[in-house]
Amino acid sequence: MRKETVAVLDVGSSKLHFLVGERGLNKTFIIKSSAEASYSGFSESAFLEPDEVPRCIKALVNKTEAELRESIDAVYVGVPGEFMLSYCKYFKISLPKKKKITDEDIARLYDAAFNLSSKELKLIARSAVNFVLSGNRKVSSPKGIVSDTLGGMLTFYLGKSSFLQLTDRALKAAGIGRVEYFPITLAETLYLFESYERDNGGILVDVGYLTSTFSYFSGDGILYSNHFSHGGGYIMARLYEKFSLNTFSAAEKLKRMINISYDPYDDARYEVEDGGKIISVPVSQANAAVKECLDEMSEKIAGFIKEGVLNYNGNIVISLTGGGISYIRGAKEYLAGRLGAVIRTVAPRIPMFDKPVNSSAFSLLDVALKNNA
Repeated sequence: MRKETVAVLDVGSSKLHFLVGERGLNKTFIIKSSAEASYSGFSESAFLEPDEVPRCIKALVNKTEAELRESIDAVYVGVPGEFMLSYCKYFKISLPKKKKITDEDIARLYDAAFNLSSKELKLIARSAVNFVLSGNRKVSSPKGIVSDTLGGMLTFYLGKSSFLQLTDRALKAAGIGRVEYFPITLAETLYLFESYERDNGGILVDVGYLTSTFSYFSGDGILYSNHFSHGGGYIMARLYEKFSLNTFSAAEKLKRMINISYDPYDDARYEVEDGGKIISVPVSQANAAVKECLDEMSEKIAGFIKEGVLNYNGNIVISLTGGGISYIRGAKEYLAGRLGAVIRTVAPRIPMFDKPVNSSAFSLLDVALKNNA
């Protein structure tokens, strides 16, 4: 492919998204190819059907190469939160003399700070909340600044070897020579928020189909992250079981109808087509089923806030993304009430793709283009 073109693989919990693109004007993208494959996904940090993953990846690569009429030699893979571990620490080194900080000095700081050795984990990225120079000067980028010490609040991102090995083998079998990995949590933080927003710190919750990820960020680093196996698919399953529907597609249609902010009259009902029949469901019961799922999510999120958010005083803003619940009317407001927080939806700020479901793929594409520049 051309030097300015990159290919990325976004591994979601219900589909794989293979995207090839270039940088456009005003932080937009030129999409050369976009292909998706639905699959069984993953939960509890494991693929539900591991043998399915290589077949889907090969099919996506073949389809994309046929569309582009050229081979793909490198792919950036986003590592989901369920297959990631990150930790943050402060570390400081002394320099031989007062000098301008170079990339080599920054790399030496990271190398000196990292000391984890594990067969189950592999370092795939590192970033900094901030750097600290002599005189306790805090900066976001120390390069070119004179100092005789260099420290920083550093975050290290470790991918689970089981995930890396599976996707690596699949892509190599599909003819991809070089595979790079990047944590989706960090990619979304760097792409969805401007630098001044990241400097103020914040919380991002990405709710997907079978899994959700919580990130507490500051600067260019993640201070705390966690995940739980719950998402939009669990809400659909709850509706499917509660109302004895015949197909999951009917449950999905019902989920899209629901507005939990609606205070229904006694006989109000949702009507959904299911296997050629019209199923009538009481609005109050369907809304209650969705609220039960949202209650479970809010308990997880509240626990993560208590465990990982520094200086939490009860007043908090949460950014919500992903396709799991962003399209359920009233869900954001209900979660806000349960958590006592302000919740806002974030998504790529680009025409045609400005939907929360696109956040992970386009965040990964943005990182890949920056690293490829």
